[in-house]
Amino acid sequence: MTRNTLEWLERSLTQHAQKFLSHILVVVRIAAFAATLAFLLNQVADIGWDRVRQSCPTNPIFYAVFLFWYLLLPVADTVIHSYLWRKNLWPYFYVFAMKKVYNFAVLGYSGEAYLYAWARTKISLPDGRAFSVVKDNAILSAMASNCLTIVLIAAAFIIAGPQLRLLTLPDVTQPFILALGAGVLIMILATVLRRYIFALTLPETCMVLWLHTSRSILMLLLQAILWWFVAPTVALEVWLLFAALYLGFHRLPFLPNSDLIFMALSVGLAPSLVAPQDEVTAVMIVTGALTQLTHALVFVFGLLAHLGHRRYAFAKSQDFDVGEQVSRS
Repeated sequence: MTRNTLEWLERSLTQHAQKFLSHILVVVRIAAFAATLAFLLNQVADIGWDRVRQSCPTNPIFYAVFLFWYLLLPVADTVIHSYLWRKNLWPYFYVFAMKKVYNFAVLGYSGEAYLYAWARTKISLPDGRAFSVVKDNAILSAMASNCLTIVLIAAAFIIAGPQLRLLTLPDVTQPFILALGAGVLIMILATVLRRYIFALTLPETCMVLWLHTSRSILMLLLQAILWWFVAPTVALEVWLLFAALYLGFHRLPFLPNSDLIFMALSVGLAPSLVAPQDEVTAVMIVTGALTQLTHALVFVFGLLAHLGHRRYAFAKSQDFDVGEQVSRS
């Protein structure tokens, strides 16, 4: 066999191996999507479709507020990453919505891994820029949430005073206080060692921190409105403390489906917070089920958007190849 024949065979085998691996990856991705979707629908089924239907408010404003609350995080992420990567990422809004689904419905911080893997393959960035932006954004988001959590807990106990008996529950408060203490420690370390931790410039860091703080405050206000729609008789300070618990709880890393765990925890805490347990249960059932169902819908639309972008990119490359052949002839 000649040298040219051997080179042709090597190239052919390499191309076939690459195509085979790409097909395997597609199958693995589809299987992962299907498993995650089945998991999300199962979570709603566990809550109970009848209980959800009976507890749902009839006011359409509730659902408009819910949609705004749900989309606020991916909107903020799209704005932040467009600013930091100096690219228009709005056509890829579905990626940031999928990031939220992975983080809240599957496993804490799995959304960051998903976003990093997507950015590495789909966006041309300088070496290390994709990882540094995803990492710094996650740290700054945690710092903003931790600051707000501390303020809310202080405000809740100042307003409610001795009515709130949460501190008499060591089995509940010890892990929460530990997580809050870890959050404070992270904020102190991040401030002192900023030059060694963050790859972002100081103006970029301030901008991202301001955006996350504003987003967190607005999300908490919207969340309080949602809870009030379902149970308007529950005292404001109780919802304030629930909001603080929600923020602090979601800062715990690598929790599987943190929304559902928080729902169960809230129902158990209701008597200790001098809140009607049936009303708190109704609130958590409605918001929990709607959130899980929306996660599932976003996941489906995200998958369809992924496939649409792949087809568009393939068609564009085919048109380019045809144009090259015509120009050569």
